[in-house]
Amino acid sequence: MGSTRPNKQVMEDLSPFFLIYDDGTIERLSGTDFVPPSFDQTTGVTSRDVLISPDSGVSARLYLPNPNGPPRKLPLLVYFHGGGFCIGTTACSIYHHHLNKLASDAEVFIVSVDYRRPPEHPLPTAYDDSWAVLNWAVTQAHEGSDPWFAAHVDVGRIFIGGDSAGGNIAHNVAMRAGESGLAHGAKLDGMALVHPYFWGEELMRVESTHPMKAVVDRVWTFANPGSSGLDDPMINPVGPGAPSLTGLGCGRVLVCVAEMDVLSGPDWMYHEALVKSGWDGETSVSSKDIIIFADTGVSARLYLPKLKNPDEKLPLVVYFHGRGLLNGLRHSLHLSQLPKPPFGPCPCRVRGLPQAH
Repeated sequence: MGSTRPNKQVMEDLSPFFLIYDDGTIERLSGTDFVPPSFDQTTGVTSRDVLISPDSGVSARLYLPNPNGPPRKLPLLVYFHGGGFCIGTTACSIYHHHLNKLASDAEVFIVSVDYRRPPEHPLPTAYDDSWAVLNWAVTQAHEGSDPWFAAHVDVGRIFIGGDSAGGNIAHNVAMRAGESGLAHGAKLDGMALVHPYFWGEELMRVESTHPMKAVVDRVWTFANPGSSGLDDPMINPVGPGAPSLTGLGCGRVLVCVAEMDVLSGPDWMYHEALVKSGWDGETSVSSKDIIIFADTGVSARLYLPKLKNPDEKLPLVVYFHGRGLLNGLRHSLHLSQLPKPPFGPCPCRVRGLPQAH
């Protein structure tokens, strides 16, 4: 990709994430727009920004569904956005609009973490920031100093989640929770990983023909220059020297894997390792409970639970990896209306989905 700044020379091109110029400046190529917190008339969700640490500048955006409705306690979801660790923010339109919909459809109180990003702030800064915000949220929920937390958060239902690099962060945060424990002795009820960014030397060879492979390799090097390499446990949780997944500090795990995504191999191996590790959480259901449709033209999948009532409404999540597009929509579909998979069902590609309650 050529420079968009005529008087500067591109020294490092990590499209579609960022460019580094010869004067040291960094140009991020997406996720740079800003949507202010507000009341969203479409979903009825109100959002506001909170500064967590004046010293570091780390902040979070809070999402509260139906703030004018009757008082009720909601599950707490601490969310980590994706973007190869390097792009995207809590305030960019992709994540802001998605989390408005997610808060409304899932009826959860969301804390979206605006962690500091590489290459200006190399890893493990994003892990540390995310861990700090999770514990801040837990403390707010227990002590009630923030009125939203006091009135609306159920301290017994705490979840974390994220997509791509955010899924990687969620895993590493859950491992830290298992090792160190959360503030106030709180427990993570569950974790949702949407196409989490895991990698490794062996996995790199398996995915050697994927067009995004070279970018995936290099992004980790730039994000964590002090890393031991592609088998660092932070990027390869199933590799040599990685701590046992039995230490994962949460009770349930949801893993979404896309058939054509460059991360499908690593994500599948993560689930297999988790099941075999002896971890005592909930990780699997029958593939008959999932209807899968894949579009061979894009790296996307639709995940729909099997309906007991054909007229039942359900949330639908669509994810295009590389574009970071997620939509939490509520649709009413008949099973007969769903298109048939163009290359047949692939139940082996979706595991770790806890039963809906």
